[in-house]
Amino acid sequence: MNSSTITHQDQFSILLSGTGWKIIAQREHEQYGDGLLSGHLAQYSWNLIDRMVKPITTLDRFFEILEHERELFLETNRNDSRLIFRKVLLTKRKTNPRKIYKIEIGGGIECVATIFQPIRKYIKK
Repeated sequence: MNSSTITHQDQFSILLSGTGWKIIAQREHEQYGDGLLSGHLAQYSWNLIDRMVKPITTLDRFFEILEHERELFLETNRNDSRLIFRKVLLTKRKTNPRKIYKIEIGGGIECVATIFQPIRKYIKK
């Protein structure tokens, strides 16, 4: 099984999986509750990263998995529509032509969780 490390800083919980995926979440945030889509997706992402044995290879694939989970959730809960669920460019680096992205999950203007893909593959190439 994958070895995960959980740390806490202020109101943030940080999970770093053995596969290199990282999620930073405000687990005490009011939108992290079970009834909201943003909270459901943040909890789903946390559990997915924590239990990941075979790594998901790209952030785009992780994004697709979360989109599928969002569609399943909306089948039964149509009244949560204030979701911010997006892929964000972290940096444009001149030293490396590859762009690095993160996924932000949140409702309204607050970010409940942020997901980072492993960067080992960028270092190796």
